[in-house]
Amino acid sequence: MQRVVDLELWSLPKTPLLEGKAVAQACRLATNVSPEIVLGLSFVPDEKDITNLDLIFAENPLIEIAFKSFCREQGLASEPSNTNSAARFIASSEGQLLAWLHFPAEPAGKSMALSVCRWAANSGYVIRSGQSEHALSESEVEALWEG
Repeated sequence: MQRVVDLELWSLPKTPLLEGKAVAQACRLATNVSPEIVLGLSFVPDEKDITNLDLIFAENPLIEIAFKSFCREQGLASEPSNTNSAARFIASSEGQLLAWLHFPAEPAGKSMALSVCRWAANSGYVIRSGQSEHALSESEVEALWEG
């Protein structure tokens, strides 16, 4: 079984909701990578968004004020138990996961990853490793093939 380097393509915070599958298609066209490498995701709110919002509130109770304000501005239900409101607030606050990236852990995968990384930077997106809030720089992406 071939080893892969798994990364994620994210929007920046405060970006309107995007269709991950369309962003992934644009990425594939611009970088000439296959659909198996860049897998676009749909925005589908669910119960985990409520759990995540509860965790955010627990870390900083003042965020609940921002949540209610966001919901008012967006015309959304202001109950933290509403999956759609919770998911949209989190996407606006932290960015939206748009696509999973699965690069082969070989030199060709490194070239693909750097191409996608440059495209993302030029297109207003970021590359992350897992659920990390830290956006990876091009040199950090390149270093994933060093070890």
